[in-house]
Amino acid sequence: MDETPVRLSKAEAAAVIKEIVQDADRVVPVGHGRRRTRERGISIMQAVKVARAGYIDGDPWRDEHGNWRVTMRGRSAGEEITVGLAIEWRTRL
Repeated sequence: MDETPVRLSKAEAAAVIKEIVQDADRVVPVGHGRRRTRERGISIMQAVKVARAGYIDGDPWRDEHGNWRVTMRGRSAGEEITVGLAIEWRTRL
């Protein structure tokens, strides 16, 4: 499925995220995310680890740009970390 779907379950979102995050270069922090990682002292690799091994908290939703968004939670470097992800459909996070 190359087009952004109209509906997206947690399981479908998790599968797409796991596919994308295999290549850490496809995880691109921008704007708010970049600021928040700096403020919280979290590295991009910690965020990638949460995307790889964490879980989706809540249901996926569409943002104002038409991208699917999720909140993921997981542990990295001994810390509980929450990461907000926008899925640029099958391209990057």
